[in-house]
Amino acid sequence: MARHTRVSVSPPRKALSPTARRVLARAAAFAAMAGDSATLAALRQGYWQRMEGGPLAGAFVLLTSEAPRGIEDLPRLKREIAALRLLPQRLEALRSPPPTPR
Repeated sequence: MARHTRVSVSPPRKALSPTARRVLARAAAFAAMAGDSATLAALRQGYWQRMEGGPLAGAFVLLTSEAPRGIEDLPRLKREIAALRLLPQRLEALRSPPPTPR
């Protein structure tokens, strides 16, 4: 999945396409399901800023966030809970098939 992500996502200076956003969200979901904290950290570090503000950003941030460490993380947890409430409709975008090449 890491190799597929590197190949599918545009270089850092270009905007992320909807397809690239889906690839990154899927990679984060797979890493989260596998409990792969190293991959989640790499995705967070490498792509968080590029995902910010666009489609699937909330899901990506939620999936790649670090585990809470204490009371200082309560504001972040509040934001994540709010994002969880919106997650079902945001994840619906992952169900749409990728565009077919011409």
